[in-house]
Amino acid sequence: MIRWYALLGTAVLFNGMAKVLMKAGMRNPPAQTDLMGMIKHYLTTVPLVVGLVFFGLNMVAYTQALTKLPLS
Repeated sequence: MIRWYALLGTAVLFNGMAKVLMKAGMRNPPAQTDLMGMIKHYLTTVPLVVGLVFFGLNMVAYTQALTKLPLS
């Protein structure tokens, strides 16, 4: 049971890290106005990409924890 609470805590930590990293990655918007230039810029911004990875890990950890923990 304690394992699932630890997993839930990890999910919360990953969520916080993801939000901070995504905010840092969006800090300097590109000067280009075309859509492909913006997409290329954001896909090559390391903090944004790492933040999205942490957000994905957050979703996996959160769903696994909530399937095992009692909700009431």
